[in-house]
Amino acid sequence: MRVEVIPGPVAGLVEFSGCLGVGIGRWNGMRAPVKGTFDVEFDVSLPVHWSSVDVLEGRGDDRVEISAVDPELVDFFGRVLDCDEEGVLSLSVGPTHLLLDTTGEPILGVVGQRVRVSGLALEVFPYEL
Repeated sequence: MRVEVIPGPVAGLVEFSGCLGVGIGRWNGMRAPVKGTFDVEFDVSLPVHWSSVDVLEGRGDDRVEISAVDPELVDFFGRVLDCDEEGVLSLSVGPTHLLLDTTGEPILGVVGQRVRVSGLALEVFPYEL
């Protein structure tokens, strides 16, 4: 995914904006972050507890996909594609898919629903095409 990046308020963090919205994450590049445009992949390294997932059918803004909520955390908005028996949540976020490991008891009937996943610490990995 292509995003605009600027160094964040805390060393090692970057603020980014792109087709999914704006957010903040920990930079995992070989060099220190600089202002510019980068192709990146996102990763959420810690499992997400189901208490951090809210079903938004009939509520929320379909245009917002990522939103910075804290100096180090973001919310993702997307549609649940699947949740397998091992607790891997597949989420459609704009034009991309995000796989999240989960803990706790899944929400019944969540597949196909629009959700907000709150308070994620995002890892940002730049790469070259």
